[in-house]
Amino acid sequence: METIAKLEDREIQKVLFPTLGAFLPLLAQNKDAITGVPVKTFSYGNTPRHQLDVYYPPTPASTPRPVLFFIYGGGFTSGERTLPAPANLGYANLGAYFAQKGFIVVVPDYRLVPHVKFPGPAEDIRDAVAWVVDNLNKSSDPGIAQAETSSIFIMGHSAGAAHTCTTAFYPGLAPAELKQRIKGLVLMSGAYHNFPAGTKGDFEDLKDVYWSGEEHMKKNEPLQLLQGVPDSEVAKIPSLLLVEGEREPEWLQIVGKDFHKEASKRGVHAEKLIAKGHNHISLSLALSSGQGEEWADSAAEWMLARLSS
Repeated sequence: METIAKLEDREIQKVLFPTLGAFLPLLAQNKDAITGVPVKTFSYGNTPRHQLDVYYPPTPASTPRPVLFFIYGGGFTSGERTLPAPANLGYANLGAYFAQKGFIVVVPDYRLVPHVKFPGPAEDIRDAVAWVVDNLNKSSDPGIAQAETSSIFIMGHSAGAAHTCTTAFYPGLAPAELKQRIKGLVLMSGAYHNFPAGTKGDFEDLKDVYWSGEEHMKKNEPLQLLQGVPDSEVAKIPSLLLVEGEREPEWLQIVGKDFHKEASKRGVHAEKLIAKGHNHISLSLALSSGQGEEWADSAAEWMLARLSS
């Protein structure tokens, strides 16, 4: 984390490679612990982008375990459930970390721009959740922990947080029976709306290729979808934990503040967690490294508290 603290720039592309350089050696030192967690790959659809990895708690459990989906980011145009070498412990580190906390962790791939338009990625998330509910326990090996498919959490990072919001808030996308299984959303540094004028981040490059035009974009950004949830349905929105790195770009801090304000205004239970010392990239890379894991400890405690309440 000392290396991260020395990075003066906050722009995502400028901190990406220095952050990878800081954490990849630490993950390599812990490779045996990461790869020692049981993992199995399944298909939840008919294309190579419709596969998911499942990380199981390494200690046998006498009771079914809650399920945590992780939806990675990548600017809507990139990302995969296992990062390419030499970063190929990426996301396995996260899966292993939360599996050791007692969760069954699911990391699905989903379709990417320009091969998909809104709300395609959110439909993939919905289908991955539905597959796990219907098939995971009967597809898992004997002796592996069973999934408590009525206790599901979805954690989305960056673009993955936007897709998670779409899954939860877009009218008619996910059936009520499926949504009621979701006990909480952990939204990490999400792209919640078209970023304020004068800041570096925006949806402009995606406006036509993903959103099918500016009008459609402004109507279906995560913030607008949250605003559009009918009053009669607000009580059904799962609890939100909004995670943000202390050293996020300014535009992500602004849209995060706007989203939190709107959630609170609507009466949604929404808590905010600032990950001290972290930038946009380090949040997930820190897990299983032995450094900077405090935010994830708090997130795990928050999720388990949702179950006990």
